[in-house]
Amino acid sequence: MYPNKLYQDGLVKCVLDDNVGKLKPLVFNLDFTKSVALMNPSFYNDNGKLLVNIRSTNYVLHHSEKGLLPHWAGPLQYVHPEDDIRLGTENYLAELNDELDITVVHYVKMKNISKPVWGFTGLEDARVVRWNNKLYLTGVRRDVKDNGEGRMELSEIDITFDDAVELSRTRIPTTGDNTAYCEKNWMPIIGENIDDYTYVKWSNPTEIVHWDPINNKLEVVKSSTDYIDLGIDIRGGSHVVNVGDYYIAFGHSVRLWKPYAGEKDSNYDAHIIVWDKNFNLVKITPGFKFCNCMIEFCCGLGFDNNGYLVVSFSEMDNECYLLSINPDWFISNLINN
Repeated sequence: MYPNKLYQDGLVKCVLDDNVGKLKPLVFNLDFTKSVALMNPSFYNDNGKLLVNIRSTNYVLHHSEKGLLPHWAGPLQYVHPEDDIRLGTENYLAELNDELDITVVHYVKMKNISKPVWGFTGLEDARVVRWNNKLYLTGVRRDVKDNGEGRMELSEIDITFDDAVELSRTRIPTTGDNTAYCEKNWMPIIGENIDDYTYVKWSNPTEIVHWDPINNKLEVVKSSTDYIDLGIDIRGGSHVVNVGDYYIAFGHSVRLWKPYAGEKDSNYDAHIIVWDKNFNLVKITPGFKFCNCMIEFCCGLGFDNNGYLVVSFSEMDNECYLLSINPDWFISNLINN
């Protein structure tokens, strides 16, 4: 049955049809925000406290699925206020109960370090992680330099009674001469034998990096030439977590083209990336969908308090979900199949 059903029907339908998990929408009252869309959630189990960071934006994506209701300038458009043409991001850190329902939402108050100088503002696609006994959001920020240079950042967060407050911020240099234009979607590795501040920077072939917080230096700790030819680049996505005898992550690929009027269209696929315990690349699945929309993105992966694997993803940059999955079913049907 698998993997054909996965590629035909999408992961959510597979899980629900086999009754091996559940789908939970992430919704909260936006009346106290200036946001219009919720997207790219990042699930994390912080020593039993279930957290999810939810990215919110001042714009909403309009995409003409299946060619229906296209905009004159192109099938993919960012709709934003006429007096605010930024692509602006804020973050909300939510706490969940064991049923994966939101119990409280904290607006993340970022430090006013410098005035943004690029049109993409805020910390984008922030993954939640605890390293060195500190809670962090780690994502890309592109508003520091006027050319839009992107670097991964670590924002230390303190959750108070009312809010979540950024205590400090570090911009992580990349490897080599640090002249790369945009670094994003590094995947934090979560595991008992993994040093804090370790990421999968590239998945295919695999490159693992470690950030030295004392010297603010990034070091390559593993660089492999193992490569699986899927005909498309595999980019980062979720956390990397230990499942059975493997480390796994959800990555993504994207196809971009310009159908008319010079504006872009895109199609995103998810891929499950599998490594052995020594981070030798074992498998990358062909692209599949969560819910069969063209624009989907996964930004979090972990275990809930009931032992189920939880993957967090968004649809159309405007819907957020948690999908819990029985890990035995996941290994049997999606890794070993």
